[in-house]
Amino acid sequence: MINLGQILIEKKDAILDRWVDSVRQDAEINSSKKLAFEEVRNNLPHVIEEIAKLLSPHHEGDLEVAEESGLEHGCVRAKQGYDTGEMVREYRLLNSVLVEELESELVSGTGAQVLDAMRTIDNTLDRVVSMSLDSYLQARLQEIGQMERQLVLNNRELNRLVRVHQNNLSYLAHELKVPLNSILGFSDVMLRQQRREMMYETAPMQLEYLERVLRNGRHTLKIINDALEICRYNAGELQVKPEEFAPKESIPIFLQETLEPLAQQKGLDFSIDVDRAPDRVRTDPLRFQQILTNLVSNAIKYTKEGKIELTCWQADDANWSLAVNDTGIGISPADRDRIFKSYDRVEIQNDSLESTGLGLAIVTRLLDLMQGQITIESELDRGSTFTVTLPLVVESDG
Repeated sequence: MINLGQILIEKKDAILDRWVDSVRQDAEINSSKKLAFEEVRNNLPHVIEEIAKLLSPHHEGDLEVAEESGLEHGCVRAKQGYDTGEMVREYRLLNSVLVEELESELVSGTGAQVLDAMRTIDNTLDRVVSMSLDSYLQARLQEIGQMERQLVLNNRELNRLVRVHQNNLSYLAHELKVPLNSILGFSDVMLRQQRREMMYETAPMQLEYLERVLRNGRHTLKIINDALEICRYNAGELQVKPEEFAPKESIPIFLQETLEPLAQQKGLDFSIDVDRAPDRVRTDPLRFQQILTNLVSNAIKYTKEGKIELTCWQADDANWSLAVNDTGIGISPADRDRIFKSYDRVEIQNDSLESTGLGLAIVTRLLDLMQGQITIESELDRGSTFTVTLPLVVESDG
């Protein structure tokens, strides 16, 4: 009798290498393209080992162990930003690779052996997929819970600040209404379904609802956070806390960890040039990161193809500058003044981008606090360059 389990163990590394290559090349699994080899492979070796044991003549495997690997796999994929379709797709690829690698041995076996082997592989992977989706859902539900708590805290703070500052309240309420209604509606559907035992065939629909909830929740949270910054500024509550800061070291690390992956997801070239940046300045690192985040995220958002470039240099004995250049949609001369006002944004035909119209308004207010300034050069359909100039030494508010 052919020991398919032993053969599978011997081919495990080759199977994993081939599977990772297949996942990375698959056009429907975009999330894998930004991950290292080990991150894509995850804990799939354990799944293959249990399938091998189940395929052995004595059926030494334990389906529950494979299911535990599936649970862990789902949690990891949730953290890595996979969607449910990508997860199901990669398991289908694993099934195909397994069968192809065992094809020569299966051909030489009896009909009963072939059927038994195929049934074992299919049943095991079906259970692993189900458990992966279940743990993925739980991870997403936990994220919703954390988001809900943060929304409650921010809402309390917003209510306090509204009593101090009433401007733009009606517009803010309108902006919050649509995403919050979506959150409430989809959450209600999802929670009612969660009261029943989740069946594998209904999981994709539930998880689609969940993704919509998360997407709208994140957008709502950004609206609230941006509005809070504007309110704090207008109420005189924003303060600058200068400390030593190293642009050459800190800027690349911050961008590579936070915003460069977003550019890569859109297929944009992303470059950082800090060779001429000052070694040390005295500024507020938190406020500077807010400025940098708003400028670079805007550049990524409004650039469909091409590149994003950040350049930093010491302008003179008293100042240093950074420029964010993109090859995006550009801004017309008529729009250049109003984009820095609260709740204003460039109108784009057929635009589906989620924006609060507050990002550049926050930038100008933070620069005012930090004794800096911003200029813009732009051409429609050719791109924009935002240049920020800051003093080498920012004076403290106190």
